[in-house]
Amino acid sequence: MADAEHLAVNQATNRLQWDLRAAIEGYARCGIHGIGVWRDKLEECGIAEANKMLADHDMTVTGLCRAGAFSSGDGPRCQQRKDR
Repeated sequence: MADAEHLAVNQATNRLQWDLRAAIEGYARCGIHGIGVWRDKLEECGIAEANKMLADHDMTVTGLCRAGAFSSGDGPRCQQRKDR
């Protein structure tokens, strides 16, 4: 793809099949250097390792996406947000 360097892929595209390492490596192999990272995948590998992998593959993070509709895991606070 001639303009792949201008393309970014959201990790949701294949988040069930690939962890963050596989996504970074797979997109880079295709010449894609922009990635929308999902927070749960980032937490699986850790920020330090993710930074190294991103730098090693000349990747740019175009967004950090949450996994799930509610970011608060505790009962009362989560329920309060649901009730809004």
